[in-house]
Amino acid sequence: MKQSTILLFLLLFACLAARTQTIISGGSIVENTTWDLAGSPYLITGTVTVQNGKTLTIQPGVVVKSQVYALFSTITVKGTLHAQGAVFTSHRDDEYGGDSNNGGNASTPGAGDWSGLVVEASSGGSSSFDNCLFRFGGYNMGVVSASGSSPSMSDCTVFKCQRGLDVTNGGNPVLSGNVFDGCTQVPIAKDIASQFDYSNNTFSNSNNLLAIGLINNGLAAGSYSLTKTNVGSIVNIPYAPLQTLTIPAGVTLTIQPGVIVKSVVYQINATFVVNGVLLAQGSPSEPIVFTSHKDDTYGGDTNADSSASSPNPADWSNIVVNAASGSSSIFQHCIFRFGTYYDGIITAKGSSPSIQDCHFFKCERGVYALDGGSPLIAGNTFEACTSVPVARDLSSPVSFENNSFIDNGINAIGLVNNSSSPPGSSYFIEQANLGTTLNAPYAPLQGITIPAGVSLAFAPGVVVKSLVYQIGPSFIVNGALSAQGTEAEPVVFTSYRDDSYGGDTNNDGIVNQADVLPLGLYWNYTGPARAGGSCNWSGQLASPWTPVAATYADANGSDRVNQADVLCIGLNWNRTHSTATTLPQDLATNALAKPVLARLELETSTAALAPGREFELRVLAAGAENLFGLAFELRCERPDWIQILAAEPQALFG
Repeated sequence: MKQSTILLFLLLFACLAARTQTIISGGSIVENTTWDLAGSPYLITGTVTVQNGKTLTIQPGVVVKSQVYALFSTITVKGTLHAQGAVFTSHRDDEYGGDSNNGGNASTPGAGDWSGLVVEASSGGSSSFDNCLFRFGGYNMGVVSASGSSPSMSDCTVFKCQRGLDVTNGGNPVLSGNVFDGCTQVPIAKDIASQFDYSNNTFSNSNNLLAIGLINNGLAAGSYSLTKTNVGSIVNIPYAPLQTLTIPAGVTLTIQPGVIVKSVVYQINATFVVNGVLLAQGSPSEPIVFTSHKDDTYGGDTNADSSASSPNPADWSNIVVNAASGSSSIFQHCIFRFGTYYDGIITAKGSSPSIQDCHFFKCERGVYALDGGSPLIAGNTFEACTSVPVARDLSSPVSFENNSFIDNGINAIGLVNNSSSPPGSSYFIEQANLGTTLNAPYAPLQGITIPAGVSLAFAPGVVVKSLVYQIGPSFIVNGALSAQGTEAEPVVFTSYRDDSYGGDTNNDGIVNQADVLPLGLYWNYTGPARAGGSCNWSGQLASPWTPVAATYADANGSDRVNQADVLCIGLNWNRTHSTATTLPQDLATNALAKPVLARLELETSTAALAPGREFELRVLAAGAENLFGLAFELRCERPDWIQILAAEPQALFG
């Protein structure tokens, strides 16, 4: 009987505790108020507003539970809130304050059960949170949001919230010693206008994204910046745009060298929309990186899943530079990886941004110019794009200087239709000299329509390689199409599989029937012989003929296209244009001036390398003139021991 009596007493006590919570149905606090331990837990069912000039004090040990609909704030602070040693959690959380919703085991708490506490600008720097615990909040906002205010937050723990802290409207909270654990979005999110120090805090690996989230907010005219920063042991933590970020007219955003931006914006939406000015100017040693949140190569394992996920082209979309930006936006020494969904990773919509010395890697498309956009594309490398590296409509002349197309799905400039073509419009397609590729071909990506009253002209020597499916026309002419070549420079319309003109556009690199055609076109043409020319499958220096395409018809390097060149093609049939060289193990730390091919050398700038050190490899085409192209693979015995940080073409082609 004694044991039964004790059990009955404990059950009765628990029921009484559940009934004695303080229920606050919302409203305004218009006089200084204290929530003490005697009234704990406090169950808030409607938004509580601390009015300007008034103070709400929450004493140590007090539990505050929210049952407010998650779209609305639980507490809005216009005056002052002081909370020391308090717990803020969901009404479903039985661990603190008991079973407030009388749900027993039928309900369990989860991230985003409630929204959070909003500290408004009128609060200034008067509010404080010290040694507090925040659980299961942060629905589409921070569990604490500093909107133009500067509250202090020290030694707090944020546990299993969607977002831990939001800072907007120029907020500048004072943060120290806080732990963000298990956030399902990001631990901290901010708008571009808010600059504050969050270095002395800890992000645990259980957070969904180890990054600083970027959220959109109306920006007043002025200049803003994104800078490199650390959080705890995370060096140079990446920024993760959580929604499309708009840079309005009159606003300049400068992204500092070395900054890493990892987008989680859904693919059909742009990551940045630029109506003002975006300046992303890195340096050779500190490039600015735009990539997927799944890309562990830069910024570490941001989505905290080890190797469970891997990045892919079109993981995120793009940066749209609108006409209002004009020619003021600059991208220099940037790396763009795994982006684009249909458009280009940089889309110049009626604008003329400068894109220089950048590396586009495994994107769908690199640059897309439309609606009269005229970007400067200079010194860039477009590598492994799954579609075309660059696309443009008829109205958008693109300026190319010394770019490289490497191993792309289609090594060509894509052509698409104009969004509109007013009657009387005239468009002109000229040869595109990329620098490393003379006269890059154009590839229609859809049927190009020339409306009535509109004209399109191709310059002599232009090569057009269609990708349009066979049952559809590549060009539909209701206006005027002019393709007037010359004997030396004909305008060529052909298949993207045809390597005779415009090179290996579909990147299959095979000696096949397409290599026979130039023999017939240029039979008995003469030009400069190659020094040491032969049928050997090796790199051989050649001087250009007139026309340039005839240079490649001279397969054996003599001074004439004739029957001997047919033999060379037969001897090398189905070979691919790649080569490999194995370096001895003792050259791994000192590979100075070791020949890979004739006139090609591999050089390192460091004689002895310690583990963890960065080093530079240079591929030198010593003394080469009129070099048409170069392809090579760099292999090592243990590729997991080396991480390639950057690859940049320099003064290689003459």
